[in-house]
Amino acid sequence: MKRKNHRWRSRTVPRLLAFYARHLALWLALAIAAYCLWLDHVVGQSFAVRQWALPARIYASPVELYEGSILDPEYLEVTLRQLGYSRARSIDAPGRYARRGQSFDIYSRGYAFPEGNEPARRIDVRLSDGLVTRLIDIETGDPLVLARLEPIEIGRVHAKTFEDRVILSLAEIPHRLLDILIAVEDRRFYRHFGVDPVGLVRAAVNNLISGSIKQGGSTITQQLVKNLYLSNERSYGRKFREAVMAISLERRYGKTEIAEAYINEIFLGQDGNRAIHGFGLGARFFFGKPLKDLNIAELATLVGMVKAPSAYSPKRRPDAAKKRRNLVLDLLLEQGVISRNDHVEALASELIVRDRPIRMHEFGAFMDLVRVQLNRDYRETDLQAAGLKVYTTLEPQIQQAAQDATVKTLGSIEEHKNIGAKSLQAAMVVIDPRTGEVMGLVGGRSSSYGGFNRALNAKRVIGSLVKPFVYLTALEQTERFNVRSVLEDKAVDLPTTTDKRWVPRNYDGKFHGPVSLRQALIQSYNLATVNLGLSVGLKTVIKRLRALGIERELGNFPSVLLGAIDLTPFEVTQLYQGIANDGFKVPLRAIRSVADAQDRTLTRYSPSVEHFSDASVVYLIQYLLAGVVAQGTARGAADALNSQLPLAGKTGTSNDGRDSWFAGFGGNYLTVAWVGRDDNGETGLTGASGALRVWIELMLQIGITPVQFGRPDDLAWKWVSPGGDAIVAEHCEGAALVPLALPHGLVEHHECGS
Repeated sequence: MKRKNHRWRSRTVPRLLAFYARHLALWLALAIAAYCLWLDHVVGQSFAVRQWALPARIYASPVELYEGSILDPEYLEVTLRQLGYSRARSIDAPGRYARRGQSFDIYSRGYAFPEGNEPARRIDVRLSDGLVTRLIDIETGDPLVLARLEPIEIGRVHAKTFEDRVILSLAEIPHRLLDILIAVEDRRFYRHFGVDPVGLVRAAVNNLISGSIKQGGSTITQQLVKNLYLSNERSYGRKFREAVMAISLERRYGKTEIAEAYINEIFLGQDGNRAIHGFGLGARFFFGKPLKDLNIAELATLVGMVKAPSAYSPKRRPDAAKKRRNLVLDLLLEQGVISRNDHVEALASELIVRDRPIRMHEFGAFMDLVRVQLNRDYRETDLQAAGLKVYTTLEPQIQQAAQDATVKTLGSIEEHKNIGAKSLQAAMVVIDPRTGEVMGLVGGRSSSYGGFNRALNAKRVIGSLVKPFVYLTALEQTERFNVRSVLEDKAVDLPTTTDKRWVPRNYDGKFHGPVSLRQALIQSYNLATVNLGLSVGLKTVIKRLRALGIERELGNFPSVLLGAIDLTPFEVTQLYQGIANDGFKVPLRAIRSVADAQDRTLTRYSPSVEHFSDASVVYLIQYLLAGVVAQGTARGAADALNSQLPLAGKTGTSNDGRDSWFAGFGGNYLTVAWVGRDDNGETGLTGASGALRVWIELMLQIGITPVQFGRPDDLAWKWVSPGGDAIVAEHCEGAALVPLALPHGLVEHHECGS
């Protein structure tokens, strides 16, 4: 019996084991098949609709070249270098320039601007004394009305992942890059089905010899799959998934689609917390120019980085990068991808990376304004991922000059006024008064500040900057007031809502008695201004200020007449824009247009214009503010910028010298400057000794032009008596030729004293 049971077990157990083994293998095969089908489904569902998260790119205003435009030759060369143009003896390809003193030959790349394409062309630019004096198309010899360089990128709006890339279609990818990439990374790319068995065998042998996974034998398709769907984990399981998905990808899509995706996806290193993906962005980041402009050596450098982006970074490890580049070049020669002459020339070339990339934090203050205005019209997710292109009004030359003027002047003031080093802060806003476009914005003395933007967020007492609007309100009553009307600069003593009384004083502590309206504003007399404002009506003045755009709460107190109002420099700039623009108010803007990733315009930010006062009355205020610069509290500007007169502006000083202001304009710029302390402490500065100095330094750099007084039809120049109450003959004692808004309501005397 025992022998029989033994024979049964000896035959049954192997059969059972074989049975279970067959079923286990079947189930395992089914599981693997199901897993492979699922991986195939993932590839099929996601690859066709893949969308990379592309940040919104923010661009400055392009350099516009036309005869008579203001342009410093050093700034033009810096701009060309920032755009990745190479200095050369001959300009035989786009992206090159030659310089001879103040003359430039430039082969521009062209650019798809929202308002129309700018063609690539060779241009001859001549400069003299900071102006463009000649602009010629070299090909035709014809003068050019306008030529534009591509805009400089000044910022981005990223998603939290901080990935970045410049998406290129296959038509935009140089054929030579694809040839180099295939030669180095996957020479059998066009012959395998996603997985290269020859490469796998070679990698397996090397891994067995080393005892660890050193090589993967990955094809370009496998590398793309790993980047899109998998981690960097080194395991056989990950390699299996990679292989299955690569085969699936090749089954569903063509080689060209796979190559295009790979070129746009490949990781090429880090820029701080920003990941550099794709050869398009890699070309711009490392060499400062488009991929199509790269030479063989530069293309070989980028392809050489694929193996180990950090180890072969041309910025961080130039020697290693050059050695790797040369190995790539040797391989290209060996495979016949390049000629021997190309090989010799590429080996001899220097590894030159972008020498001065734009430091985007330098434009942080301006970017704050861009973000505010973008957020009104676009969702944050669109800004972070849709690849929008935002074209702004920023002029980098003006921005840099404004920042330099701020740093230089504050340091000088602190040294000569014996104020503590770096105790002062400043803010500045520069605009085109006609369009309201913000050309430069300084948020503090450091361009790399992080945090508080004083131009947009520092609400400070504006002091005497409010006075022109008190006088504007009075002069709108044309039959009551004119520029020669007599005002009383006498004591003011008014009750307040508390037990204290309001007793303002002039800055010099004196009473000046009867003074003309013009003299009162030019010399910034407080008491004359208060008496004028009370005569016009405090509520009338406040109503006018609100109509001009002040949205903040204004107390119904007479101290408003002397600027007891907290405004930011940006708000003050908006207030003065209408005066500098002949009575036409235009909302300040930092954006011109927004386009999508395919360069289709989504939004154009055209200025909306509102007429807020008669042109003749605004002319009178401009005339008075020109007197402030020529003869009054801002005469320091006249001394420094004598050849640019007439200029117009107004100084402002708050109580105890805590805030120093100046708002000034010419024909091309309106600029508001503020100087003070973050702790609101006393500085001992007036508008003239602080903010005006910053303003002057900036205007000396950027070249302000004179105010262009356009004479309105409803304005007449007449000889007016000293009291401003009659029109008299020219020879009468004390008569002055002044502008009068019509109807002026003055009596005409044909004889003196009659």
